[in-house]
Parts: sequence; structure tokens; C-alpha cells
Amino acid sequence: MCIREGIGVPKPIAWSFNAGSSAASVGSTGTIDVEAVTGASVAVAKGAQVDLALQLEHIDKLKFVYIAADNYSGTIKIKAGAAEEIGLEGPVILFGAAIGLLGPSFATLSVTNGGAEPANVEIMIGGQLS
Repeated sequence: MCIREGIGVPKPIAWSFNAGSSAASVGSTGTIDVEAVTGASVAVAKGAQVDLALQLEHIDKLKFVYIAADNYSGTIKIKAGAAEEIGLEGPVILFGAAIGLLGPSFATLSVTNGGAEPANVEIMIGGQLS
């Protein structure tokens, strides 16, 4: 597990999203200014759970959350604090108040791998200090 933090000077997070099919396509890009960025790379053994002590209790100060994995079969699950566990069926990208859909706090983020193979999970969280 590797946790990286950048705190202090406001910094923009650049983001981009594209999705498409033969019926329709969408795309959007932008930036969001944050004062602190936390990133983590987590390797989770099959059948294991890793608890990340992110210490981000004030979810109202978070502005950006990105969670991605190398498997989207629903066997990799995340749980923010005391919230319900969510199986990943694609990357999670949330902004502002929508982050509260994951739970009331990011003090601890649990990642569980119910799959038959090891899994890698990438997390990036941006927020305000004040």
C-alpha cells in the first residue's frame, strides 16, 4: 500500500471522462481546485480486506473522489466508515455533495477483495482544509 499526500497550496485536479457506444457518446473535461490531495495505491490479496486510515472525517470538505480497480466484476468492494459496502462495477468518480453517497465519513475506507485473484485499487481524493 502506498499513500501519497499533498497539502497546502491550492492545486487544480484536471479530469476527463469519455464514454460511448454505437447509440450515443458523451464526454467532458474540466478542473477543480483543491487545497489537499490524498492518493493511494492498494494491492489487495484474494479474500482479504485492507483498511485505509484516511482520517478524512469531514466529508463536506471533500470536492473530488476517484476510485478505480483492475477488476469490475463486483467482487472488489469499498466501504466508507459505517456505510453500506459497494461492489465496484466500474470506476467511481464523484464531485462535491455526491461524495456523501459513499457514506458520512472517509476516516476509514475499507477495500475487500472477494475475487479469486489479487486486485489493485487506485484512490484519489481532493478537498479543502478549511
